[in-house]
Amino acid sequence: MTEETRHLVVGGAVLFLVALLFLFVARGDGTISGSYRVFAHFNSVEGVKLDSPVRLAGVRIGRVLSLIHI
Repeated sequence: MTEETRHLVVGGAVLFLVALLFLFVARGDGTISGSYRVFAHFNSVEGVKLDSPVRLAGVRIGRVLSLIHI
């Protein structure tokens, strides 16, 4: 086995394992297992739309799934 062939085999195996790990961690609804929903009440949600990103310290941690007007 040449060195080039060995690199291709190892690279393919690494890609396969990464894909397998992702499939193991990801669920069918597009969320990562271990995630959870948070419900919050606000006096005003002006400017917030469905699928708006939710950020904490500038890092995206989720998205708005629904808005309920009471």
